[in-house]
Amino acid sequence: PPARAACEDAAPLVEAEIAAVSEGRIEAMPDLSGRVEASLGCSPADPALLARHFSALGAWMVIEDSPEDAGLAFATAARLDPDGWPEALGGEMREARDAILAEQAEDAVAGELRLDGATPGYRPAVDGAERELPAPTSAGLHLVQLLAPDDAVVFGRIVAVPPTAPVAVEVPPLPPVAVAGPAPPRRHRVTWLALSGGSALLAGGSALGALYQDGRMRRATDAEEVDAAFRTQQVLAASTWTFAGLAAGGLVLQFAL
Repeated sequence: PPARAACEDAAPLVEAEIAAVSEGRIEAMPDLSGRVEASLGCSPADPALLARHFSALGAWMVIEDSPEDAGLAFATAARLDPDGWPEALGGEMREARDAILAEQAEDAVAGELRLDGATPGYRPAVDGAERELPAPTSAGLHLVQLLAPDDAVVFGRIVAVPPTAPVAVEVPPLPPVAVAGPAPPRRHRVTWLALSGGSALLAGGSALGALYQDGRMRRATDAEEVDAAFRTQQVLAASTWTFAGLAAGGLVLQFAL
């Protein structure tokens, strides 16, 4: 993928395209349009900027007497920014655009736009918006990009999608990225849940037994019986805390493993 430090800003390049067409410097368009496409292969796409770029390409095609190609460019520009038009291209060119768009069939449906050779883990975007591919796509020029997991643009190409025709975009090999898979199954959850529940029941039983010893000591008639009840209470109290700890530990292990 292109280094980000070498990625040109598309905005001034698009304005240079518009100026070149409006001033009749058509010989500059191959270089400028190529640099715009290269910049869109390493930077996010703004729909309004794309619309200006496609308007400039459409005007260039009108001057080159290629109305079909002009129609593809103008169609996408109109969809991306219906009210937008680079005023520098002039009113006469706008009238030519409107005439070309009027001749296009309103119900023209494109075929499938798909990627060939895309590396797993990268997300496709069409005309600046993320989109699952393959998918039906309207006729026109379209910018197809691939986004890395960190949202960096690592690939971009402008393709022409004619009416009713499928188009495949060939993607060069890209560095592999980690693809998140399903979480591994948690083992022994039933075991830890049973341990937690059983320990909780035992803790409750021990606590009740310890409380019972209080009454036993109150009912005792001699010191020996009081002493026996007290020792039993101490053992049951210790058991209560032990079983409570096991219950808590079982709950923790159920969700941690």
